[in-house]
Amino acid sequence: MPGTSHAARIAYNGYEENFCTSHSTDTLARCLANILELTFAIQELYQIIRDYQFSSDIEEPEQLLELIEVARTTLLRVGVRIQMNGPCMPQYKGEKDSYFALIRLLKQKQRLFPPSSRDRLARLTLPLAATVLMRRSSRSSTNSSRENQHRARCSSGASTSGGSTGDIDGELMPPPRGIPSPRKPRRATTCGTSMVFPDQHQGGTAHSATHSEGNEMSEASSESHKFFLRPGLKKFGIGSTSMFRPQR
Repeated sequence: MPGTSHAARIAYNGYEENFCTSHSTDTLARCLANILELTFAIQELYQIIRDYQFSSDIEEPEQLLELIEVARTTLLRVGVRIQMNGPCMPQYKGEKDSYFALIRLLKQKQRLFPPSSRDRLARLTLPLAATVLMRRSSRSSTNSSRENQHRARCSSGASTSGGSTGDIDGELMPPPRGIPSPRKPRRATTCGTSMVFPDQHQGGTAHSATHSEGNEMSEASSESHKFFLRPGLKKFGIGSTSMFRPQR
């Protein structure tokens, strides 16, 4: 880690200390590179960034970003993924939590960094943005699954109600009415006598054929007549061809 000739005056533990000298920067970098001393070194760096007021010099903020990159490299070397929900062995959980607390503070102080440091700052704080996106996507997937279940219930209820409505309509709807048949003449029976009332709307003169012998009606009649037939004597035998015979 290259040193710098610029001295940064910081408020630390109630007194001013000349921290950013070549010797102090190298010592902190060696501590950040050692996994056994990483938690203590990250806490030191956290307090420095929290209380440090950046000057107009570019080298001092760049050195702070380089120290954070050293801590990141140490975590990656022991198999810790720089993700909030990434795999991590239990013995390194404290170091991982300390590192994420450090980059959260760095994101809060990003306005104090010069424009030339914004790219490195964005790369270091990228895991925080990925965590936010992961949480939002999990919430959106949960909401979408709930909406899909609600739509499925609505569609199934609509199909069921539609089917039952169709069945009810089929039961309540009367059968189609057929073609009306032609009207037949009315017949009335009184004491064995058959009376026929022909329809007037059919036009023409209604004729009545009888099986009587010797009695015929006049064919020149233009009006309809009523016929009264009296039952004759019944004959029994093979030669009987009519059940009714007119009275002679």
